[in-house]
Amino acid sequence: ELMDENVTRDLKHFKEISKERSQLEPQVELFHRYNKLQSDKEQALEMTNESDPEISELGKEELKAIAIEEEDIIEKLLPHLSHTPTFVEL
Repeated sequence: ELMDENVTRDLKHFKEISKERSQLEPQVELFHRYNKLQSDKEQALEMTNESDPEISELGKEELKAIAIEEEDIIEKLLPHLSHTPTFVEL
């Protein structure tokens, strides 16, 4: 929508769209990274089924690293996906 000529004519609307895009961009990047991790996870799972013990072990190590990064991404994305209030106990 930012490239639409009508949007650029209306500077106020252009600024609003630009601001919204900049606010959403970090979440979009995290989502893309999450999708890439899913592909990486499938490959690592395939490696764990290899008959070569070194490759199988490498796959297991990859799965551990992927799980940690996946959890981190989910923690970062979850507040943006949830519309229910989040309460923090003190």
